[in-house]
Amino acid sequence: MVLGQAGAGLDILRHAVVAASGVEEEVAVDAAGVGEQVPDRDRLGEPGEYVLVVHYANADRNTGHAYNTDVISRFLDITETGGATTRGVFRHNYAWDTFWPQATPLTLTTANGPLVLGNATAYGPDVDRLELARLVLKVDNRSRS
Repeated sequence: MVLGQAGAGLDILRHAVVAASGVEEEVAVDAAGVGEQVPDRDRLGEPGEYVLVVHYANADRNTGHAYNTDVISRFLDITETGGATTRGVFRHNYAWDTFWPQATPLTLTTANGPLVLGNATAYGPDVDRLELARLVLKVDNRSRS
C-alpha cells in the first residue's frame, strides 16, 4: 500500500512487523531501499541471536539477452543502531506480486538499538512483511538422570 512520497519522488510503503513478543506494528520501508527503523525493539529483550524473516518480491532482471532471463538479486542492509550491519540477499522470485520469505540471522549486541533496513547503493527488494524472533529461546543443559 503506497502511503506517500519521500524526497526525489520515491514511494514509501507501510508493512506489518511481528516481533518476538507477538506484537504487530507497522514499519515504513522506502521502495528504493532508503533505510527506515523497525519500531519498538524494546519488547524483544536482551542482545543475542535473532532471525529476521523478510517476506519480499523481486522480479528485477537485466534485459540484455533475448534468450536469457538474466535475473538480478537485490540486497537489504540490516543495521542495528550502535551495533553491526548484516546484508541479506534476496534472489529473483519471478513476480512483483508474489512474496517469498527469506530468513536472515542477526547477532544483536545492544539492548534496544533500533534496526534500520535499507540499501544505500541500489534498489532493495519490495518488502511485504517482517518478522523478528529470537533464534534460540532457552537452552537447558542440566543432567536428566
